[in-house]
Amino acid sequence: MKGVTAFIKQEDNNQIKLVLNDVNSTSESDNPDWIHSVIFTSNNYDENSLKELSLSKDQYAEIGENLIIRLLALNGLMK
Repeated sequence: MKGVTAFIKQEDNNQIKLVLNDVNSTSESDNPDWIHSVIFTSNNYDENSLKELSLSKDQYAEIGENLIIRLLALNGLMK
């Protein structure tokens, strides 16, 4: 199986970086271990906007769209 992990990192200038990484599973079980493959994408967001969950609808949609597109592509399910 192939998947995507996410983490956030505090940056300078009141920014938080959201990072999405590609990962590969070590088995096909429901609870596999995951091994980092590559960084897929990252974006910086204003710290207060992220903490207060006040990003724009377009920003939230972009995060979700990137996640779904990448999962489909990694698993050979893109048209």
